[in-house]
Amino acid sequence: MSRQLIPTLLFTALLALAFAPSSRLHAQMVDLLGFSQARAQGEAQADKPAPPPIDKSLADLFELARRTRNAGTVWRASTPLMDAHNAHSTNTKKQLRDALEHGYNFLEGDIREEINHKSRLEMRHDTVHESGDNLPLRNWLELGRTSGRGLKLDVKEPQHMAQVLKLVEEAEVPDERLMFNLGSAGMGEWGARIRARFPDSILAINPPGGDGKLSTSQVERMIAQAKRFGAPVTFVVRFDLLTRAAIQQLEARGPISVWNSPFSGEPVKDPELLEAKLRRIGVTGVIDLRPSVGKTAKLARYADFGVNWTRTQVDKGLNVAKKTAGTVARGVKSGVSKVTNVAKAILPF
Repeated sequence: MSRQLIPTLLFTALLALAFAPSSRLHAQMVDLLGFSQARAQGEAQADKPAPPPIDKSLADLFELARRTRNAGTVWRASTPLMDAHNAHSTNTKKQLRDALEHGYNFLEGDIREEINHKSRLEMRHDTVHESGDNLPLRNWLELGRTSGRGLKLDVKEPQHMAQVLKLVEEAEVPDERLMFNLGSAGMGEWGARIRARFPDSILAINPPGGDGKLSTSQVERMIAQAKRFGAPVTFVVRFDLLTRAAIQQLEARGPISVWNSPFSGEPVKDPELLEAKLRRIGVTGVIDLRPSVGKTAKLARYADFGVNWTRTQVDKGLNVAKKTAGTVARGVKSGVSKVTNVAKAILPF
């Protein structure tokens, strides 16, 4: 062995010993870099589905769901949709509690992928974080099943429908208590599969894209979807987009259910008075109307959205940083392993 090669071999040996997983120097180096073997392994598994955390604070909600379950709140297949008293938003623990305490017999929730856990689904209306304690979809379904209420699943991101259907199936909610609302395109893609797996569920048929009052073309396409997937269905339309002609055509195929936004669209001052009017002109489905709000409430809503938008951007940035750190950690570990193997191969000891 030449004298010139000896220093190189000694340096390689020291490097191998320094980065050997069992050495003290290895641990110090890894800590200095801000990584650990466990952390690297955890980051490697970050994209795998994870169950929602066990939340003991839900015990009182389950008790409330059982206690408020009675003949007036249990939804049955024989109950006409016009008798549905829908709680428009039950995404958070507080919203669900309020709905259970006030005798609603239908619970509506919005479904999206969690912002900080891409493998999990939660109840959330907006694309950003929301104020309040949002429920995981799995827990929301279990609470809904326990309560006996009808459940309207407003799926905001149809790309997650496979996971949605799996969780609904696992929750064992009776078909007749389910209503699926996906939007026109989403229903076109998933309606047949929903009908096959939950034959007695209600499919909510929405208007295809368009501005203003319902057109003849929109009505015809809604009816075509209803024929394609079969009953039971309901046609879901914002109340101020209906026409007398549309009501007549749609009601011949299934009940029309209407809704409004307190922040936009035609103002609603007296929901009960408007409901009576809609019944008189032939609407027989769910009527879900809320009073329109004033400028102060709108400004408060925009401010709240702004705060949550900022929270969301911060969290997204942190999520990217964590993922990048995990990639670097795995790279460091892989490099150390290669150096160690090379040293073992060439050194005589």
